[in-house]
Amino acid sequence: MRIIKHPRVVQFYECLASKTKIYLVLELVTGGELFDLLVKERGFGETKARVFFKQLVEGVSCCHSQGICHRDLKVSISKV
Repeated sequence: MRIIKHPRVVQFYECLASKTKIYLVLELVTGGELFDLLVKERGFGETKARVFFKQLVEGVSCCHSQGICHRDLKVSISKV
């Protein structure tokens, strides 16, 4: 994951391990989850939904171009 440098993908910095735990050091992402905003606004119009979908596809496309697939997408809010 260190090879991916893209504004739509959370930056991975470091992996640390103890005898019983693994710690991942990732970029801090603020703004909250997209689902929470969707519930709060009771849906999005087509224009706003298109912006969020485009951002999601950009991030996934970047990962796939590097031969990395995802198991669990976590979508956070960025400026629209």
